[in-house]
Amino acid sequence: MRSNGSSNNSYGHLATVMSLYAKRSFSKESMQWTKCVIKYLYDSYGSLAPTLLAVLLDILEKGPTYLQPLVLTALHCCFNYVDLTGVSTVSPELLRAVEKHLDVWDKLDQFVFTAAF
Repeated sequence: MRSNGSSNNSYGHLATVMSLYAKRSFSKESMQWTKCVIKYLYDSYGSLAPTLLAVLLDILEKGPTYLQPLVLTALHCCFNYVDLTGVSTVSPELLRAVEKHLDVWDKLDQFVFTAAF
């Protein structure tokens, strides 16, 4: 369990990153911003990890297609930069949905690459 000091520090970092974004003054690339937001959300609300993953899955499956790459980026950050060992299970539905969408994007990339040459 995290101490209140650590959680409060994460809230402060999250607030700073969000404030910089709102002011359009976050100086790094968008992937870095996403990584920071995901990490600070999980640091602050780690107990809600299954719920946050479920929301991302719902958006991925039922949301507009233009959001799919953004949601996949957020999920990439979740799986690569956040300690999910406290999450009892990762939903099989989530894994299937991610795999399905990655296959679609991979095929699209291959088509675009082939069409370009």
